[in-house]
Amino acid sequence: ENELTEEDKRKINRQRRKQLGEEFLSLNEDTPFIFPPTWTFVFRAFFSLDGIGKTLNPKYDLTKIMLPYLKELLDLKDGNVVKTT
Repeated sequence: ENELTEEDKRKINRQRRKQLGEEFLSLNEDTPFIFPPTWTFVFRAFFSLDGIGKTLNPKYDLTKIMLPYLKELLDLKDGNVVKTT
C-alpha cells in the first residue's frame, strides 16, 4: 500500500536530480571548474574512436578497454596502488 506509482517515482527522481544539480553548482561558485582548451580535442578524438568502434562492432566498449590504463594512471598520480584496486 505504501508503493509509489511510476509517475511519483519519476517526480521524486527529478527533484533529487534538481537538488543535486543545485548543490553541485553551489560548490563551484567559489572555484569554477574549467577544462583546459586542449581537452576538447582529446574528448573529441575519444568520442570519434568510440563511434568508429561501435560502428564496426556493436559489442565494442571503449570504457572497458580504457579502465586498466586509467587505474594505472591514477595509481601513478596518487603513488598508491591500493587505492584503486
